[in-house]
Amino acid sequence: MRVLVYEHVCGGGMCGRERPGGLVAQGMGMWRALVEDFLAAGVEVVTTVDVGVGPVEGLGGAEVVEVRGAAEFDGVIERLARGADAAVVIAPEIDGVLEGWAVRLERWGVRSLGCGAGAVGLCADKLGLAERLAERGVATPRAWAVEAGEVVSAGEAGAVVVKPRYGVGCESVFVVRAGGLGGAGGALTVGDGLEAGGKWVAQDYVEGVAASVGVLVDGDRVTVLAAGEQVIEGDRELRYAGGRLPLGGGLARRAEVLARAAVGAVEGLGGYVGVDVVLGACGGGEDDYVIEINPRLTVSYVGLRRLCVGNIAGAMLDPGVRLGWRECGPGAVAYDAAGRVVEGVRH
Repeated sequence: MRVLVYEHVCGGGMCGRERPGGLVAQGMGMWRALVEDFLAAGVEVVTTVDVGVGPVEGLGGAEVVEVRGAAEFDGVIERLARGADAAVVIAPEIDGVLEGWAVRLERWGVRSLGCGAGAVGLCADKLGLAERLAERGVATPRAWAVEAGEVVSAGEAGAVVVKPRYGVGCESVFVVRAGGLGGAGGALTVGDGLEAGGKWVAQDYVEGVAASVGVLVDGDRVTVLAAGEQVIEGDRELRYAGGRLPLGGGLARRAEVLARAAVGAVEGLGGYVGVDVVLGACGGGEDDYVIEINPRLTVSYVGLRRLCVGNIAGAMLDPGVRLGWRECGPGAVAYDAAGRVVEGVRH
């Protein structure tokens, strides 16, 4: 079995262009972890690296193909993909990047260990996804479109989140709160300058524990991995700072219920999917909500692999692979926004 592992930011997809520092660190962390796990599963791995990122060491038996410029990239990646039995792409869903890779793999006839193009496109659209979840009866905060230059106020909700309609992570995510914490008089003038046409979405802010749930999807078969808390910093402008795994038992069970409902609402999901949720104060889950679905590997993978007894990458290839979880207390594994494990059990 030969698998292509391609990470867009560091693997050649951004040759000759400026790479956001945060995405470089996250991409490298997820890419290295996934390559190591496929190798540990006995899989032959081929991958690419942009020479502009710098030398890469310590990947054992992986075949690492250097990409030296944009002119050669398309030919190199197509050749490697067509020569592999399966491929997994790690890429941001903004600007249609991940959706475009899903289309390419379909066109080349390569088995994808990820989501289909339609599912990626829907999940990338924060407003479209919120509408789909609501239609399917999945609890999600009310959302509506706003335009650049529009003034958004906290209103009766008390607090409103404003974020790019086609965004990733916590980039350019603001909270407008009654009392002026989000701007003068509890209002915010929506910014512009986004590459995705300046489109924004507003969503009712909900209080609770921000959590992420990793899920493996293979057709109708859904395997929920351990849920963990997300560390979100900031009051007016939010910033993702990593996470802690696992959640406590009661919270974890509620997060699993939400994650299953969320992935069941979107056809075409596949491989590793991350579901972001907020778990409210009610122990029965009455005020728990799905916020987003990430149709790709997420940073929490680096923590999940520390907790897992088994090989998550191997389970992506073969859903019959059994996975277990180490016995430990809540928050035993902590990782930062760059995918570096800063505290936790040995892998």
